[in-house]
Amino acid sequence: MGLLPFIGALFGSLRDIAILSNNAQWLFASYSAVILSFLCGSLWGRSLSGNFNVSSGLLMTVSNLVALLAWMSLLNSSSQLKSSIGLLGFGYLVVLACEHVASEKMYHNVYFGYLRLRWGLTIAVVIMHILMFYFL
Repeated sequence: MGLLPFIGALFGSLRDIAILSNNAQWLFASYSAVILSFLCGSLWGRSLSGNFNVSSGLLMTVSNLVALLAWMSLLNSSSQLKSSIGLLGFGYLVVLACEHVASEKMYHNVYFGYLRLRWGLTIAVVIMHILMFYFL
């Protein structure tokens, strides 16, 4: 269900449709920033759930930097929407890479299907970011 706003905004952008008095591209970017920040918070929480060490601290730092990147992309979105979409797509790849690298520590008690689901959803979201970037 979380993909539906991305899909709707992407199609709205192709048809040049305003949604809730906003252009579809801005809605795509703002929803993306919110979801990316949520994923960063999840990464932060997972890194706190185990024994704290250097890798936990690094994950927490990266999650904060990516969340700030998402926020900064919104500040810039009105004038540089294309760069905002690119930064947000990159942020999803960074979070996915962090989850992959730390999967043994963070997800040792989590059903493996969840990780496959996260990979598939993230790749779909990144592809939609690439399409939106291309169409802008």
